[in-house]
Amino acid sequence: MKGIMTREILELCYFRISLIALVYLLASTGAQAQGSAFTYQGRLTDATNPADGMFDIHFKLFDTPDVGTGAQQGPTVTYTTVQVTKGVFTVQLDFGLAVFNGSARYIEISIRPTGNPNPHLILGPRQAVTSTPYSVRSLSAATADTATNATQLGGQPASGYIQNTTMQQGATNFNIGGTGTANVLNAATQFNLGGSRILDNEGTRNLFAGINAGLANSGFDNSFFGNSAGFNNSTGTNNSFFGSNAGRSNTMGGYNSFFGTNAGDSNTTGVSNSFFGNAAGLSNSTGNSNSFFGEGSGIFNTASDNSFFGWAAG
Repeated sequence: MKGIMTREILELCYFRISLIALVYLLASTGAQAQGSAFTYQGRLTDATNPADGMFDIHFKLFDTPDVGTGAQQGPTVTYTTVQVTKGVFTVQLDFGLAVFNGSARYIEISIRPTGNPNPHLILGPRQAVTSTPYSVRSLSAATADTATNATQLGGQPASGYIQNTTMQQGATNFNIGGTGTANVLNAATQFNLGGSRILDNEGTRNLFAGINAGLANSGFDNSFFGNSAGFNNSTGTNNSFFGSNAGRSNTMGGYNSFFGTNAGDSNTTGVSNSFFGNAAGLSNSTGNSNSFFGEGSGIFNTASDNSFFGWAAG
């Protein structure tokens, strides 16, 4: 009968299938749940004539274009009694999301008329998978745009991630091993080493370098360098402390310059003092306008308006 593909015609004739289009997805891009299925539409011809009738069709996905080569990807999708009208048929194919990983994929189709006991005839060549099935994967991956929805980022858990942006990101903890390089690092508050703060500019126009340097500071225009330098400074302003424990006890004193380990260590409210040398002005707490130069100079002084020069002077 004209237009019906019989068993005899199947055995004698050569079939050719051509990909008309991978035209639409099973779900729209705005759907809440995007599956991995896509619609496949093909055209089946007997020589130059379009086929008509019911057919059993098997669909397989491979990683190579030539029949008999490559590895099958995903399951075999089987259809029975597919209606072919004027050569055109339409089916839904679902090989799963995992098979579409960016590598080339080719659909192999085997066919026979429904009810024919003979084996399916493999049609060649295989049909290349174009961008539409890959867009299914892209749509399903769209929820990974934020760490809230993502389960993995670069193979790592997405409980926290660093976002590439010019705006400051909300609190996100991260831990990086190895050695890194950068053109500019812009820290909002401080830099730490070994868990301890070593560089900070808390307050106004302040700069603190060293573990616990300026730890309690709320004053301005202070520069503290060294372990615990200016440790207790609260409202003191315009101070310069250089050395371990330099100006460690200063709280409200201002306009002081202490240089050397333990220089001005006990100064609390004294102002306008200049102590230079190890332990210089060590005991001064409230004295003002003193100038001590030399190791241990003014070491026991507590008064004001003194100038001591030399080792243990005063």
